Amino acid sequence: MLHGMLSMTVRAQTDLSAKSALFRAITVSGGFAANGREAVGILLSNNTSGGAVTAGIVGWSKFFAGQACSYGGALAVQSGGYFAPLSLGNFECGFCTGLDGADMTNPASGSLGAGFFNFATKPFVLPVSYGQFI
Repeated sequence: MLHGMLSMTVRAQTDLSAKSALFRAITVSGGFAANGREAVGILLSNNTSGGAVTAGIVGWSKFFAGQACSYGGALAVQSGGYFAPLSLGNFECGFCTGLDGADMTNPASGSLGAGFFNFATKPFVLPVSYGQFI
């Protein structure tokens, strides 16, 4: 399993025992995050509702792509805890690093990628319009 992350334990709000739940963004209450603001980490272990799960906070991990991502591209959380390329109005939570010799460098929608993440700090939110600075 690829991950080297500082992690914490949270209690699963819903059933997170399916393999497809892994490597998606979760909230402190143990559900899937709908955006980067509420995300506290990446789900690294499975359990049923009420059980303890591990959330990776800072470090390298696999991630479940909800949209196609590119190597070196910044990542954000979208509905359902999936990861997508950063867009205006979203919190940056990491970037796609890929993995040498594996098919995780440019993950397609619905597949696994590899990246470096930091949920401990929310560095910035891209503005709705760059015109706000003018």
